[in-house]
Amino acid sequence: MNAFSQGDILGKSEIDEFLEKIKVPAQPAFYLPCTNIDIVRRLLNNLANSYAKLGDSERAEDLERLRAGLGAGSQADEKQ
Repeated sequence: MNAFSQGDILGKSEIDEFLEKIKVPAQPAFYLPCTNIDIVRRLLNNLANSYAKLGDSERAEDLERLRAGLGAGSQADEKQ
């Protein structure tokens, strides 16, 4: 399930197509289901990056601290 695209369910072929489009080599971890914590980490990471791009470093740092407080993520999560 893609939590960032209205909950679309993705099969192996859709994941392969997406990886090819963004020129990222496939890894076994990309085909495993994510935990709820993995999804929250990715959301916090995306928000932190968005705030950083807007120049709001204080909010970006707050979100990065929240994400760090959740502990280390999966290998696939760290690449996001």
